[in-house]
Amino acid sequence: MSNDTLKQLVALSNNLGRPENDYVILGEGNTSTRLDEQSFYVKASGTELRTITERGFVQVAFAGHRALHRPRRAPRPRNQGAHHPLH
Repeated sequence: MSNDTLKQLVALSNNLGRPENDYVILGEGNTSTRLDEQSFYVKASGTELRTITERGFVQVAFAGHRALHRPRRAPRPRNQGAHHPLH
């Protein structure tokens, strides 16, 4: 489930970031999705929507908003992580 969810999030993010769609300015913005009852994926700081890959997302726990799966030297979650999916 999580791999399909992440692939869909990447595809959505890439589409939103395409300059010709004029949805975002300079590829900035945030995307996220709930993974399960305990965690969600969020776009990492410093990544661009139109070019983001699976490695550009961080899995974050709702409890305490701490990163669960972040490879060494991987991007960190954005500070706005607390504002992402809470439903």
